[in-house]
Amino acid sequence: MNIAFDARYLSMVIAHRANPEMLMGIGSYSYHLIKRLSEDFTGDRYFLICDTAQEQIAKILPKTTVIGVPMAPQFRVANSAFGRLYRGMVFDRAVLPPVLKKHKIDVLHYLSQDAFIQMGTGSAVAVTVHDLAISRYPQLVFKAKSAIKVWNYQTKRLGRADFIITDSEASRTDVLKYCQARPERVSTVYCGKDESLSPEPRSDDRMTLEGYGIRTPYFLHVGGIQASKNMDNLVRGFALFSREHPEYHLVVAGELGFSAREKTQLQQGLSESGLSEKTIMPGFIGQKDLAAVYRGAQALVHPSWYEGFGLTPLEAAACGCPAVISDRGSLPEVMGAAAIYVDPADPASIAGGLKKACLRELREKIIPLGLAQAARFSWDQTARQVNEIYKSIGTAT
Repeated sequence: MNIAFDARYLSMVIAHRANPEMLMGIGSYSYHLIKRLSEDFTGDRYFLICDTAQEQIAKILPKTTVIGVPMAPQFRVANSAFGRLYRGMVFDRAVLPPVLKKHKIDVLHYLSQDAFIQMGTGSAVAVTVHDLAISRYPQLVFKAKSAIKVWNYQTKRLGRADFIITDSEASRTDVLKYCQARPERVSTVYCGKDESLSPEPRSDDRMTLEGYGIRTPYFLHVGGIQASKNMDNLVRGFALFSREHPEYHLVVAGELGFSAREKTQLQQGLSESGLSEKTIMPGFIGQKDLAAVYRGAQALVHPSWYEGFGLTPLEAAACGCPAVISDRGSLPEVMGAAAIYVDPADPASIAGGLKKACLRELREKIIPLGLAQAARFSWDQTARQVNEIYKSIGTAT
């Protein structure tokens, strides 16, 4: 079969970071899935639809064919309802069908829910819906009611796909509710984790931490600074914990430039809580160094409002780092008994979780459970299941 991926988000991220080790979230999912499919299932041909960074994409995914398409116009108004409608209903409708026809594409796979899927092109359509946090909490993202209406319309269109892949049963439940999709066309395929992650310390771990200005002991948060990550309550919870344990630092690793408003809010909250001097923000940490940062932490703290999968707690577990995480969304499903759970709405609960992560007996129990849980997830397994879905909906050329 000829399989095409809408890889425009991946190409945008690669153009920005120029390094596959510096991917996160949907970018990481896209890269690892395509890499495994193209290396393990060589009977199919793989095409990547990109609007930038075509040469870089071709180098990091050499067993694929990169198709360049024009870049859609960007509108100045953030989360513009008109911009979403134009890109999905006009621009993509004009650009994608000729590409699919020219290359005789059997399956078009949209790699995230942030897309207006194009039906009726002659290609079967699969879409990965990582989460529908926006549908659950639209007020955290959109200010205008028009933007919420467009998002709801876009979400219902996803339900028309030939197949929807979700990262968890929690996300599958939301897809059935918000996308109004048929149950037999929605299946959970868990994400994998980077196999290079290990609990075994390396001789240069301390040097790595020093290079990022990280001082021990510390708790770690990894991820983009955005509303769904619940940074306000994380800061409040750490402030409560810090009153009794002033020796601990908070390391916030991730893309601080994701939202200027969220970054300002975080810095203001740290200042008001008296944590500015105790908080270290090393910025984005590549996969090569991230394992050392996980290994050096007292625990990962991740009290997000909602996750469709939650890769960072699993990564932490694979490095022997306990995870203090939210009791909501997919996190309990993915981590099972291998984590310390807190109520994300209650800073006192978060502080209590941090205290538990300092108890030797609990750590000795949680760490082995985390290693065993992390071993259950691999990109090889993810690719095998996705390949079976392609077979079920595609028609060989």
